[in-house]
Amino acid sequence: MHLLVPHGYTHLTFNVDSHVGPGCPNKIEDVLLVQFFLSETAGLAIEPVLKSKLTKVPKSGTCDSATIDGIRAFQQSFHDRNPAQVVDGIVSPAKGASYGGGAWTIVLLNVNVRDANSGAWPRLQDYIGCPPILAARTQELL
Repeated sequence: MHLLVPHGYTHLTFNVDSHVGPGCPNKIEDVLLVQFFLSETAGLAIEPVLKSKLTKVPKSGTCDSATIDGIRAFQQSFHDRNPAQVVDGIVSPAKGASYGGGAWTIVLLNVNVRDANSGAWPRLQDYIGCPPILAARTQELL
């Protein structure tokens, strides 16, 4: 996990170091970041299927089927509005804010969490339910 400020953005973005998803390296820190963001997004979701899938995502650091389903559901929610958005169940390291006509999934997750609680952003360690490993790494980065 590392910090990035994508071109054209003014906010810090938490980025994964390696891919998270099926057949990926799934480094514990990266998986925890994705799981935490998906869990936080569950509280914001209005669409019932998306909310259902996101509430099942654990904060375990292990990329399991519930995490992959949550990633796919999150990606699909953006694909429904933007067909260029890739739906593959994988969160890749962002190389900016967008690629082609889509946005990096990790950037979209950051935006959702940041916008929902801008008072605490980027201090993830101050969010209720932030896993200890993720909280410690956030403090190191900031």
